[in-house]
Amino acid sequence: MWHIALSALVAGASFSGTGIHGLTASAAGEELTVPTGNTAFINDSFNGVTDPPVTSTSTVKTFAGYTASVTGPNGSVSTAASGKDGVPFPSEALLIRDEDGSNASGTIGSGAGATSVTKGLGSRISDGIVTVEQDMYFYGPNNDISRGRNVLKLTGGVNSQVNTSDTIIQVDLKGGKIAWTDTGGIYTNITPANLTNAAWYHLKAVINLNTFKADYYVTNLSDGSVVGELREQPFYNRTLGSQAGDTAAITAFGASTGGTTAENIVLDNIQVYKLNAPPDAPSGLTGIGGDRQIALSWSPAPNAVTYDVLRGESASGPFVKVAEGLTRAAASSDPFRDGGLVNGQTYYYVVRAVNPFGATDSAPCAITPSGERPAPVPPQNINVEARESAVMLKWDAVPDAATYTLKRAISPEGPFAVVSSVIPNTQTSYYDTGLDAAATYYYTLSSTNIAGTGDESQLLTANPSVPLAEPADLRAVPGSKRVDLSWTGSPGAAVYQVKRSTGSGGPYTVIGSTYGTSYRDTGAVDGQTYYYVVSAENVSARSMNTLQVRAVPYTAPKGAPAAPTGTVTEAAYGQIVLHWDAVRDASEYTIKRASSYNGPYTTIASTKRTSFKDTKVTNGSTYYYMITAKNRYGAGPASEPLIATPSRVIVVAKDGTGDFTTVQAAIDSVPQNRQERTVIYIKKGIYKEKVIAPVDKPNLSFVGESRSGVVITYDMNVTYHPGLQTATFELRGAGSTIENMTIQNSAFPNKDTNGVKGVGQALALYVSGDRMVFRELNLYGFQDTLYVEKGRQYFSSLYIEGTVDYIYGNGFAYFDRSEMKHVGTFGGYTTAASHDQTAVNGYVFYQAKKTRGTTSLKPYIQQYGKAGTYTGAWDDTWDLELQGVSKSNSTVYLGRPWRPYGNVKFVDTWMDAHFYAAGWHNWGKVENETTAVYGEYGSTGPGANAQARVPWSKQMTTEEANALTVQRVLGGQDGWDPTLTGVFAKPPAALGD
Repeated sequence: MWHIALSALVAGASFSGTGIHGLTASAAGEELTVPTGNTAFINDSFNGVTDPPVTSTSTVKTFAGYTASVTGPNGSVSTAASGKDGVPFPSEALLIRDEDGSNASGTIGSGAGATSVTKGLGSRISDGIVTVEQDMYFYGPNNDISRGRNVLKLTGGVNSQVNTSDTIIQVDLKGGKIAWTDTGGIYTNITPANLTNAAWYHLKAVINLNTFKADYYVTNLSDGSVVGELREQPFYNRTLGSQAGDTAAITAFGASTGGTTAENIVLDNIQVYKLNAPPDAPSGLTGIGGDRQIALSWSPAPNAVTYDVLRGESASGPFVKVAEGLTRAAASSDPFRDGGLVNGQTYYYVVRAVNPFGATDSAPCAITPSGERPAPVPPQNINVEARESAVMLKWDAVPDAATYTLKRAISPEGPFAVVSSVIPNTQTSYYDTGLDAAATYYYTLSSTNIAGTGDESQLLTANPSVPLAEPADLRAVPGSKRVDLSWTGSPGAAVYQVKRSTGSGGPYTVIGSTYGTSYRDTGAVDGQTYYYVVSAENVSARSMNTLQVRAVPYTAPKGAPAAPTGTVTEAAYGQIVLHWDAVRDASEYTIKRASSYNGPYTTIASTKRTSFKDTKVTNGSTYYYMITAKNRYGAGPASEPLIATPSRVIVVAKDGTGDFTTVQAAIDSVPQNRQERTVIYIKKGIYKEKVIAPVDKPNLSFVGESRSGVVITYDMNVTYHPGLQTATFELRGAGSTIENMTIQNSAFPNKDTNGVKGVGQALALYVSGDRMVFRELNLYGFQDTLYVEKGRQYFSSLYIEGTVDYIYGNGFAYFDRSEMKHVGTFGGYTTAASHDQTAVNGYVFYQAKKTRGTTSLKPYIQQYGKAGTYTGAWDDTWDLELQGVSKSNSTVYLGRPWRPYGNVKFVDTWMDAHFYAAGWHNWGKVENETTAVYGEYGSTGPGANAQARVPWSKQMTTEEANALTVQRVLGGQDGWDPTLTGVFAKPPAALGD
């Protein structure tokens, strides 16, 4: 296997670069080296190991010095000389095998089982710096490495001198990424991007048992590149170190697979070692002099536990200690100060880094105190962004400022109150919240250092107004080298901005303004496709853009007919049928077709009828059509593009009149890895079944005959099915869609009710794939109704119900004009996003509606629920109307971050009064407030309260809201536009006349 040659002392709490000198194969029995100044407690390569493999039936439970535990029949601990597809390793490595459980394709092996290894350190390490390094290779059945693996666990005692099983540090492979986790099951990604299946990586964890902080580094061994790095992270118990006398001791190393997931881990070159050398010298020592005093700052030194500060009158000393035992490096915004000095005399300062093995001094820094040092200048280039009930100020850093002071008034003459006087010099922005949207605010900003506070900036003005409502009913009528636009005006608007783009979804450029509600674009070019939006403004407020409209200017001959309207598109196996309304004065119609939305379009037929059947199509391919009307004067403009995909259709009918009677049987009939789209058309009925559409069956489209008449239901739940995926419908194949049906999890009651045990988590829908579309869909459930695990998903006209975290996961989801209904008699959370730090946008809700009321599952549970089953008997405790539960009792949050970087934005959303005024919850972790991305724009209704929202959420600017179009949020690298999905095939009997 490979081994990373590390330079001395890279075991520190932070280090420069990767420390990688090269990749070499270890010879059999070779003793690995550890960095100079460290003592090894585990130092293992696995060449030449002759121990027999450990399986679930083995009597000997040790392998190569590790205690092995195997609970599944298809698990084992052994060495391996090659990995996926037989690709050889440079040398033998430790294989932790587990092929019992579930993966992306469903359940394999026995369905459950885990494999783990542990090894004691032979010592109890309770202070200093411990480093763990290991090489890692992952491969799962069907190439799935998305599931949880515990790749590193250090155990011992927390605040105990005898415990050995407390978790100190835990690092997992979770969702394809390396992440550390805590006692609450919250994962923080170390690697922003997913790892590659069947590739070697190196993990390094540096654990400081004195400061209770850990640094993590992940390296790709093929090229030495760092693929992830996190520093100064808390331990598994995040609060460790917050109380005087807290302790942690490490006694053992371990790694394991998931109990209900099928996983394989390969490890090699496992090292656990402890620093027994002095710390590195502090660097970056700088200072400034003031009146009879100085201020010092410096960067943290690797391996330092404490710092001493020494002062002398020459660069060579002698030096006198002026402070000792400082537990952190001094920042420029909170410097170390030394007073009682003589102005004009030069002093030399040294900072000493200390740990149990010695001390190392910095280079001396010369500083001369002076009573004549000028105070710093005020910040320059200050930008003021007014938002609803909030103002964001940004400025350029002042080089010698230690802090900034922001003041605010409601009159230009004052009086000015201090908003904050301790803004650190590393922060060049401030978000001021809780403002009156009807008021005008005035700000000044100044800089402070040891010489005092400088002059204030020029007066800054902001109007944190409520956004205007956007104009409505935008219409575009193309003409000869022009487009005529009209709309319904916005209350309070003084002027309208007209914007245009040649790309769907923008960005849009302003082409003109008007005081009226119409505009003629005379700069348009015939044949060019344009997208238009309009926004409103007045002296203090603006609106976001309207929905876009499309127009293509066209110079039609005089007397030519208008463009066809009233178009209807249908698809079936091997055919697409187009319908349209008759156009006045038209004698015939021309049908043009293209293979992409923007063309080019080619004429394929002419007809005198108002319908056309295209049978020269390939199943699985998407087609785009335009229709033009003609008469003796010529052809008029084209219709809007029509989109359809013919395909094979499988019919599911409960009464036996289709191809199958269950949805799962229809899925099972589709060949694996077929890329051609297949429609599964579901006729009316209640289908009680658990449905799994695996990852190797992409491009499936599930089309219901009736949104309310097609019901897929099941009642798995976490209380009675622990460790299993409880979703009624699992959709994993990329490019798949669901529309026009109801999916529900009827497990009931959600919480303990009148002596009946609550079922807890019970998903209706689990989605884990890219480019998925959901239209006209009902999702009924209580806790965790919808899990968007990964990929991009578009939800249009979704109706979803739930109580707690009922939209959650790491996927990128756009909810377009959908409704979210809280159905609990108690409080809860709408979202629990778990995005990582790379997410620009996570969940976007556009023109959503958030309501509260009794669950729509009530009639079903009343009819089918039965005491003692997973769907228990209905209890009127859950009827909000009967119980008189107020819809305005403010007990629900918009969301909380399941992972630290949860990312959720609400745009133009109506909210009922059941929400807390604060809006958002930090999941009990203050640190989440600096990482979670929560935003709103233009929220309305009794639950909207921009002034009272938590200050760590943001009210978005108009520009930020305008950027959240479907195309720009979900477009990605491939330019995906889910609004152009079109219609899917139906069985011939379901087509119109």
